[in-house]
Amino acid sequence: MSPARPRAGALWSVLNLRLHRLRLMGGAVLGAAATALIFVELMLYGGDSYEVALFFAALELIGFGLLLITTPWVRTPFLKRSRLQSQTLLFLLTLIWGFAQVLPLPFALPVSPTGWGHAPNRPIISIDAYATLAETLKLAGLGAVALLGVAIGRNDDRAHWVWNTLGVLGGAYVAWALADHLILAPPGAGRGLLMASLGAQNSAACVIAIFIVIAWTALMRAGVGLTHQSLTGDKLQHALLTAAPWALLMLISLAALSLTGSRGGAVACLAGLIVAAAGMLYGERSNPRAVRLILAVSLVAAIGFVVMIIAAGATGSRLSRLDVGLANRGQILSIYLAELPNAPWTGFGLGTFRRFNAQLIAPGDHAVLWDLGALHNVFLQWVFEGGWPGAILMFAAIAAMLATVLGGLTRRRFGRTWICAALAVSAVVLVQGLVDFGLQSPAIAALWALTLGVAAGVSRPDRTSPASSSD
Repeated sequence: MSPARPRAGALWSVLNLRLHRLRLMGGAVLGAAATALIFVELMLYGGDSYEVALFFAALELIGFGLLLITTPWVRTPFLKRSRLQSQTLLFLLTLIWGFAQVLPLPFALPVSPTGWGHAPNRPIISIDAYATLAETLKLAGLGAVALLGVAIGRNDDRAHWVWNTLGVLGGAYVAWALADHLILAPPGAGRGLLMASLGAQNSAACVIAIFIVIAWTALMRAGVGLTHQSLTGDKLQHALLTAAPWALLMLISLAALSLTGSRGGAVACLAGLIVAAAGMLYGERSNPRAVRLILAVSLVAAIGFVVMIIAAGATGSRLSRLDVGLANRGQILSIYLAELPNAPWTGFGLGTFRRFNAQLIAPGDHAVLWDLGALHNVFLQWVFEGGWPGAILMFAAIAAMLATVLGGLTRRRFGRTWICAALAVSAVVLVQGLVDFGLQSPAIAALWALTLGVAAGVSRPDRTSPASSSD
């Protein structure tokens, strides 16, 4: 055999390896760019205005569509049997229902017994077609972000890039929020509560709590990693250097959270920390040293959480009035729950809360709520807006994604850090969604969609995905 043939084969192998590395680098850069885009929207008041939200939704949809056409690794999870088709189908059905709310349908004529329902002979479900179309398009953009996250997460190195980018940008965002609140405020101006770029302390607390649980999970991973190897000076130094940025992120985020004064944010953050610790305990259940370490560190973290959140800052003083806050939220919830049987089963249309709320509340004894911008419970608001079909589809899609991520704790040895972090982030936004509307800010929802999508991809990796050394 000619010696030229083996040399040609070796050259071809080297070229293939280089191309593979370039593809991985391209995917990592793409993931970092998508994460940065979410933070840009976060700085623009969370994308709460129609114009900003629709611009970013269009950008997300067009960008993901182009990637599906041009990038094989992006479309692979949805063409092959990756067991993610059911989640995608449920979400597509949710979008179809959203668009159906602005179409003439034979059952789109519900009339409320109380007289504040649809106008007679109205041909569509939604009472504000423009708001429903806009909300559906925003929802489609979030789906694109989640699906891109799935594609990115199916390779451990790409997923690792996304989480590191989240840490870096999250640290920069929290540091800016603290500086803006403590240093850049005009002289003599009352600082009040920290709101970051979101215009509401509770929404700011939701975002900051997300960074806390991500940093907390990374810190636990660094500690657990030491239990799998013999401790030497170099290894200990490397572990400490790896953990230091996450520890800094957690500390400044805890300080920022205490300044928001958000009681719901503090409770949601605590729920996220507990979920992260539980996930790590389950993943390391066969390693007694790791279990003891996680329990010990969790106890220390709980004490630190109490000191920084409850005993210091605005949150501590507001927690002393927690019973008043709960009574207020409970009263609001009871008012709307009493009206739920009178609402049409098809809902009033996505994004129409302000419109139907003015009709629902103004004629009654609770006129103070007539200009309420959100219901302070995203789940109940979904039922009012999307109706029972839309709510069931949406909740089922989220539950299916969470089930996939949970399954990754059993299926995977590597990647558990980010699986636990995504579960903790989900706990934060879902618990906070029971008492507030942070999840209804497009940027916060996109942040959750990305983390959940990446974790779902990590739970169902490519067969060629390497074992990440970071976990």
